[in-house]
Amino acid sequence: MLNHSKSNIYYSPSKIKKNLNKSIDFTLQGIQNYCLDPVSNFTRNRKLSARTLIECIMNFSNHSTLSELSLFFSDMEDMPTPSALCQRRKLLDPEIFKRINRLFLCSFDNYSTINGYRILAQDGSSINIPFRNDDTRITYNQFDIPCCQYHINALYDCLNHIFLDWSIDTATKKQESDALINIIYSGHYPQNAIFTADRGYENYNLFAHFIERNLKFAIRVKDINTKNGIMTNIITPDGTFDITVSRTLTRLQTKEIKANKERYVFVPSTSRFDFLDPTHDDYEMSLRVVRFKTGDSNYETIVTNLSDDEFSLEDFKELYHYRWEEETAFNKVKNTLGMVYFHAVNRKLIQQEINATFLMYNVSEIIVNNIEIKQNRKYSYKANFANAVTNIRLYLRNLLNEKRLVSRIKKFLVPIRPERSYERPIKSKSVKPFNHRTS
Repeated sequence: MLNHSKSNIYYSPSKIKKNLNKSIDFTLQGIQNYCLDPVSNFTRNRKLSARTLIECIMNFSNHSTLSELSLFFSDMEDMPTPSALCQRRKLLDPEIFKRINRLFLCSFDNYSTINGYRILAQDGSSINIPFRNDDTRITYNQFDIPCCQYHINALYDCLNHIFLDWSIDTATKKQESDALINIIYSGHYPQNAIFTADRGYENYNLFAHFIERNLKFAIRVKDINTKNGIMTNIITPDGTFDITVSRTLTRLQTKEIKANKERYVFVPSTSRFDFLDPTHDDYEMSLRVVRFKTGDSNYETIVTNLSDDEFSLEDFKELYHYRWEEETAFNKVKNTLGMVYFHAVNRKLIQQEINATFLMYNVSEIIVNNIEIKQNRKYSYKANFANAVTNIRLYLRNLLNEKRLVSRIKKFLVPIRPERSYERPIKSKSVKPFNHRTS
């Protein structure tokens, strides 16, 4: 049985805002590490100081650049021109927003857990960006329409609704597992965590990295009877099961290995496996495989290293379902916070906006999650996130006080219906052009 643990500590919006400001101030102490020229950049007093620039980019939404400036600067005397904004932005390294995000998230200690673990999900999402003549990122989507994209690989805390880390890649999805391995070794996540991922991360090399780092994981794989997955050549019962599978990975092809495919896995030299080298002919791996029913005739198979003492077979259906929270988060980041609306063609400036949007999402979610909402109706209720973000932006710009912010967030609530589901609509999308923005 899953033991949900939620802290009784709630941080006020003013405390959260203070922590954000402290994180920005601490990062700006080393601003020379995040600018184009460490000697001269951001050393003189300008209308657009480094701090003002960071706050301005965080508040970008779906308006034109001039409108964004008009919304952010209440005093026309202090408002720079769009050209000045663009020139200052080119001096700032996009990584500064990730640094601020890490410091900001570490300033809280009231995160929720299940059986003492934070539930993390790794997934990717593609984002359309403006075309540029010299760009090599042009690809074709499932509708055979040319598009120019970034692919975002992100690590998400499903219980606390925050992005812990992310990387920006080209449109191809072939490096998703490698991106997760890089995140594993970056260490920007809590140690008491369970990593979950979908079938795109079905990879022995990834499993080995989790095991070597002593990290817990639960990754969905292709179901039994597959011809090209981890479950290939493994004899399993029909229906639900919970078994332990031992596999020996090797690059050798002896008669014994060829005759015992249930035990041995041949790894060709063209496949990456980081733990086989001239001094190691094989690698032993023991995995727990659970299969549970999700519908009338549908099953899901999960490969994990979690023990049955902590998580039973019945627990995995609920545990893995939390991964869907990241899909919802990507939708909020793109459509509510406006990651599909960029204010530049320059790739460095686009990466700035992506990183700043993730930071703004985390700030918004932490404020929302720390506002206690009384539950005395038929359904459990939560804050309307789109409305909350609008008011949080006003609050961060000191155009709204804390009391009114909390009142506005509590006024507009939406019911939580956990069993509700819709068929995902798949349609072609393109970047939002600059000449079709809200003025």
